[in-house]
Amino acid sequence: MAEAITDELYATAAWMGALLLVLLELVVGMPPLSASLVAMLVIFLMRVAALAFKLRMPTYRERN
Repeated sequence: MAEAITDELYATAAWMGALLLVLLELVVGMPPLSASLVAMLVIFLMRVAALAFKLRMPTYRERN
């Protein structure tokens, strides 16, 4: 189970959504509710795209 979590876009999507939320609120000046909804939509779409297109993060493999 741990392997499934490490190479999928769970943490990356969450991190990108959090960064987007902060940028929309602080830089753009968007109201918090609107910024939250946009960030949630981006996270959702990233996860759906990752599942639909089998997108994965690169994994580290030791060299022998």
